[in-house]
Amino acid sequence: MRKAFIKYFIMFLIIIFTFITISCTKENITSTDSKAQIDYIINKYHKEGSFYGDILVYKNNKLLYKGNFNKGNEKYPIYSVSKQFTSMLILQLVEENKLRLDDKVIDIIPEVLPNDFKNKGKDITIYNLLTHTSGLSPISRKLNFESKVYSKKEIINSFITKDLLFKPGTSFKYVNSNYYLLGIIIEKVTNKTYSECLKIKICNPLGLVNTGYYTSIKDNNKEFEKNTLNLMINYYSAGGIYSTVEDLYIWEQSLYTNKLLSKEYRDILFKPFLRFYGCGWYIHKNFEDKKIIWHGGSKTSNISNSYIARIPSENTTVILLTNELGIPKKLLKQIGHVIGIYK
Repeated sequence: MRKAFIKYFIMFLIIIFTFITISCTKENITSTDSKAQIDYIINKYHKEGSFYGDILVYKNNKLLYKGNFNKGNEKYPIYSVSKQFTSMLILQLVEENKLRLDDKVIDIIPEVLPNDFKNKGKDITIYNLLTHTSGLSPISRKLNFESKVYSKKEIINSFITKDLLFKPGTSFKYVNSNYYLLGIIIEKVTNKTYSECLKIKICNPLGLVNTGYYTSIKDNNKEFEKNTLNLMINYYSAGGIYSTVEDLYIWEQSLYTNKLLSKEYRDILFKPFLRFYGCGWYIHKNFEDKKIIWHGGSKTSNISNSYIARIPSENTTVILLTNELGIPKKLLKQIGHVIGIYK
């Protein structure tokens, strides 16, 4: 009886010790495991020839993973991720009392809008543009951005002459037209080019030395030739910025601070209106009910060439930039699973 008790007691101690060891070790190896998982995922897609780009992952404000899988080509067009920079410039002007979110677009840039639009578009506000609730039509697909540089007037006329898709503020439709007009507004109010505003009000204060805006074809140097077959200047304030994963992380971290904008106005950026879109950012909840703030960018609607996601409550960030091949959707989902964006 005594021997049996000792035997079972020893077994009990072994089980308890094993449980404690596993519990104590689990927290220590979590980051190592996550890094190994991400490394395996990225290398798998790279070896298959379906991913050529850069990735940066921070979890709990600590570098978890950094990889370069496109040697010698660190600057990438970020396409629609540019919208968050444009929305920042607009909110800065609002904070400086140079604009109001409820200002009517026709009151600010009447010179670029045709007469017939001044009636049907009279209720469109800056906030409608920021949140894609203006009812504007998309930029016409008849414009081939890959073969020709178009004037701002040509691009604006391709969508401004069409009927509104819905009454402003009543529905959501993601179109580049909204952020194209915001660029025109920024230039009108500041009396500076969009490129100058980006540099003066965002890049210089944050030290973003590898971030900028394509202002002419001459800017498309050899470094961008492989992953910039189109003429980025056409995308303007809706998608014409280039950057690196390192610069985008500095940018993302600034959103926790007052370096560029006070908290009162930063909160507006991340407040969804009508659906799940704030000002230049998508806002969702993950399976743990944690807020996920993200945006992607692409040359076509079928793939993503740039991606940035944040979990503010954990100070967790993932940034991917890639060449023309884009980012496979399965890769995004698998990385998202590792860092807690997806279940």
